[in-house]
Amino acid sequence: NREGGPLALASALTGYTYYSGLHLLENRTARVKVVVEAVEPGLYGALGLWLGENVKEVPIITGITSEYSYVKLMLAAAAASGDHGLVVIENVTPKNTYIVESGVESIHVTRKDIEEYVGEADPSLSDVLGFVGCPHLDSLEFEYLVEFVKKRGRITGKRKLLVSVPAIYSKIYRDEIEFLSRMGVDVAVGTC
Repeated sequence: NREGGPLALASALTGYTYYSGLHLLENRTARVKVVVEAVEPGLYGALGLWLGENVKEVPIITGITSEYSYVKLMLAAAAASGDHGLVVIENVTPKNTYIVESGVESIHVTRKDIEEYVGEADPSLSDVLGFVGCPHLDSLEFEYLVEFVKKRGRITGKRKLLVSVPAIYSKIYRDEIEFLSRMGVDVAVGTC
């Protein structure tokens, strides 16, 4: 239902929440089917942004991986750019927890659609701040980030990258965090 923090905290403290909105099965109805074709997981963040901006009804998504990190990235991006309280993912969302409307409209999304949506970076932009981090940063994404920086090289000039990692990463990934710092990446440990 996309409740605010105070309601979520009150529910956590009391063990109760209200019974309406998406807590009711009849409101968990997918009205649009999004068929994803040939979009590799590396574009799932952009796919999520596209979903949030272009699909206003509760969607059911088919044709994507069920790998946790990529699905999480797509859903976080969809929530950031849209107002979805629910996105149903075929073969991921548990059966009997949603309804698919009969005669549901299908939208097909391809890699080309997502690449056109993203566009090309503006070469005139010299001041760029990137942020990646907790609480959504899992170990797979962190390792991918380290590999990306290894390939790209040192971050210089007015471009900045800030990475926020859970405190436990300072023990598990000590060498990787030191490497990122040497490469010009600002790493904040244990904060969001």
